[in-house]
Amino acid sequence: MKLTQFYLKSENKNNEVVLYNTMNEAVLILNNDIVKLIEKDVNILNKDKFFKIKNILIENEFLIDDNIDEEKTIWRPC
Repeated sequence: MKLTQFYLKSENKNNEVVLYNTMNEAVLILNNDIVKLIEKDVNILNKDKFFKIKNILIENEFLIDDNIDEEKTIWRPC
């Protein structure tokens, strides 16, 4: 699994991060420390304590299969 390249993030003063998926317009709010861990090593989500977060990220397409070529998905010939 990997993070989509089509997400934006904005941090607030409460140590939270707003994640925005530009492909499907999904929005999530997560703890900034967790987001940093995920960005450093997405495999951290395989730990049991991150099961719920992992599923939410998958459902909202922030976390996608490694074999997905996002550039082919978005850049279609005219």
